[in-house]
Parts: sequence; structure tokens; C-alpha cells
Amino acid sequence: MLKLRKLCDENINRIPAMSLTGKALRYLNGQWDYLTRFLSDPRLPAHNNFVEQRIRKFVIGRKAWLFAQSTQGAHAAATLYSLLHTARDNGLNPYQYLCDILIQVNTETDLRTLLPYK
Repeated sequence: MLKLRKLCDENINRIPAMSLTGKALRYLNGQWDYLTRFLSDPRLPAHNNFVEQRIRKFVIGRKAWLFAQSTQGAHAAATLYSLLHTARDNGLNPYQYLCDILIQVNTETDLRTLLPYK
């Protein structure tokens, strides 16, 4: 990683900014902290396979959701989808979880108390 950082630093001002290499160097420079973050914390993986697997169905369904009737409807669908996946990721049965919280919700409910976090 140090060789790559050195290469970027040595060439970022030498290569024209509008060239493909210049754009790539500037992108690398701007994303450096994110690229190397996993090196500072051993708990972080060097890949995002977990996230990619979790959002696969969402990405596939995204085209169909372009036809939501309203912005509020699209927001509600995204919220529900996120809630159900969070329940699943925390070892809960998403259907049962949703049934349980819908019974508990009223106008005075603090919704944060119903989130499916461990």
C-alpha cells in the first residue's frame, strides 16, 4: 500500500488532471482513507461481500421499484425492506417480527424501541 501511496503522491500533479490516468489518480487520492480503513481495524474485512450478498435482491428489484406511485410510497417500501432485512440479519423471523411490532405500534410508540437490534 505504501508503494501505491508513493506512486500516487509523486504523479498526481505531474499527470494532466483531465487524462484518464489523472482522473484515476485523483479518484484514488480522494478515496484513500476509505481504501485503507480496513488496515487500521482488524475487525473490518478487506472486501464487502457481506453487503453485496445482502443487497442483491434489492438491486434486482430496483428497476421494478422505479414505478412506485409516489415518493412517499417508494420511501415506505425502502423503510419496510430495510426493517425486514435488519430483523433477518439479527436472527429473527422477519414475518413474525413484523406481526409482533404491528400489534404494538400506536401514535405514542417510540419506534426506536421496536428496532430488531441485538
